[in-house]
Amino acid sequence: MSDYLNYRQQLKLSGKQPKEKKRVKIQQYSKKRQRANREYFPKSRLFWEGKQCVIRAPGCTGAAQCVNHRKGKSSIDLLLDERYWEPACFHCNNYIEDHHQWGADRGHKLSRNKKEQ
Repeated sequence: MSDYLNYRQQLKLSGKQPKEKKRVKIQQYSKKRQRANREYFPKSRLFWEGKQCVIRAPGCTGAAQCVNHRKGKSSIDLLLDERYWEPACFHCNNYIEDHHQWGADRGHKLSRNKKEQ
């Protein structure tokens, strides 16, 4: 019998229950990212609210519902840089993620590694 099974059998015979480990909730965002999000969310809503989607992918819903980050949002600087924002509907934003080349060809996805000229 394995050590674990022996351990379980001893617990069963002794009547003692093993102590439950306290579960620790893992934060969804770091403290630094949480501070950036408090700045980002109100600004982004003002940016797209009441505008039309500029991407116009097949199946576009027309009204903007979010922000497309043309250079991505891997850093806080890129997240907050409004030069790379464009109003988009959820469908088009997801379409660009699923069809990278289509978005890149139309200027809706830019390389975050290339320097601006």
